[in-house]
Amino acid sequence: MRPVRILRAWHGACFLAGCIYVKPIPDVSVNLAPIIFEPTEDPREVIVRGDSVVLTVIAGDPEGDALDFQWPDLANTPYDIAISEIGGRREITVCRVEILDVDQLDRDIVRAFVSDGGRDNLVQVTFRVVRP
Repeated sequence: MRPVRILRAWHGACFLAGCIYVKPIPDVSVNLAPIIFEPTEDPREVIVRGDSVVLTVIAGDPEGDALDFQWPDLANTPYDIAISEIGGRREITVCRVEILDVDQLDRDIVRAFVSDGGRDNLVQVTFRVVRP
């Protein structure tokens, strides 16, 4: 019992004297979601003028992370990605997909998902394909 009393007394005296040690609070950085620069509307209406149509997403990541694009409504359609770097840092990523046969679309809505690799940082971009 005696060591417990001594320990309590020491802690009490230390507390009153102002010798409390507090660990520094760690700096926690938050992974921000990608920013979509284009299209600005949701959904973006794209008017078909012929058999094909081009859909473009322009995005950037606040931390400069690499962006990943997915087009779930266009299963076997290839897309192009162009990355612009300014000062050695990723600034803008342009993803472009060309649908060669618009009549093969199951529906008029085409979605694109943009992610920077973070589980919670998935941004959806929606296009509405309008046929004349």
